[in-house]
Amino acid sequence: MRDLDRYLLVCDPLPEGAVSAPDRRRAIQGITRIILERQHPPPWETAETLAQITVQGRLGSDRFSTRAAEVIAKALPDWSERNTLFGAVCVMCAAIRVLANRRLAEKRKVSRRDSIALALWSALSFQKPLAEQRLEDVRAEILNSARRAGLELARRSRLRCTLPSGASPDVQNRSLRWNAVLDREEIKVLRWILADESSLLQRPYAEVGRDETRALARGLELGLLLTSFPVFEHYELASRDVALQHEVDFDRLLAAVGEERGALAAPFEDNPVIGACPTVFPLLTALRGGPTVRADAAVGRPLADWCGRALIESAILKRSQSGAEGS
Repeated sequence: MRDLDRYLLVCDPLPEGAVSAPDRRRAIQGITRIILERQHPPPWETAETLAQITVQGRLGSDRFSTRAAEVIAKALPDWSERNTLFGAVCVMCAAIRVLANRRLAEKRKVSRRDSIALALWSALSFQKPLAEQRLEDVRAEILNSARRAGLELARRSRLRCTLPSGASPDVQNRSLRWNAVLDREEIKVLRWILADESSLLQRPYAEVGRDETRALARGLELGLLLTSFPVFEHYELASRDVALQHEVDFDRLLAAVGEERGALAAPFEDNPVIGACPTVFPLLTALRGGPTVRADAAVGRPLADWCGRALIESAILKRSQSGAEGS
């Protein structure tokens, strides 16, 4: 917890009443409990709020921000909500605390902390670095912590069960069922690779004229095939024939996809999670016709990165649909 104190120095000078380290830590602990509450809002929406607070550097008017402000005010009676940066940094420190706590992970399951980590990884990896370096350091720490938690989840959820001698029939059955789930996933992915055909575009990938369309289709489709969150090898499979040197920004990407946009967005068209979390799902939001007017949309990215983004967003969304969201 003491490591988080250095991030609060972004607020220089500290607001009146926030000089006491125990009081600051009590505020962060209180916000941590709000983040981890297994009630509404679901983890995806919590991550959406955390991402917006991070990039905007202030608390919003939403329910989470209001409750966070109440917690800070209780721990620091002299704190004024007018000092929005301090409130935002307290929330950011609480997010780091949640993401760095491996004890919150559940073996072979997706905990609430895991779901928040995946969503924050998606949201913050799309954002540009913040102009204020000290604030960017905090944002980068959240992103790195989210990425580490997401990769650990991907590795953990793909561990096959071993059958210890003397295990009860229930344990044996659960282990065999889980191993069968992983076997079926591998078979589906192998069939997809060998067929080399797009289910979204309903034709072989070789007949897809635009590199941009092929890159997005591969990422989206593989994400929908997977049972667990993808590992790096899945990204390599999805982007194996994507032009590495071809960079394109959001507007050019969507223009290149053109009329194929509807086909790519079809599996996600009626999903309310995307509408509630546009920062977590910027690509799927755009494919569905949502707004893309933001500074991050003007950044040129390699097509392999867009393929990876399609993979991550579709895989996260499938987790939310499968009931594995850890809410």
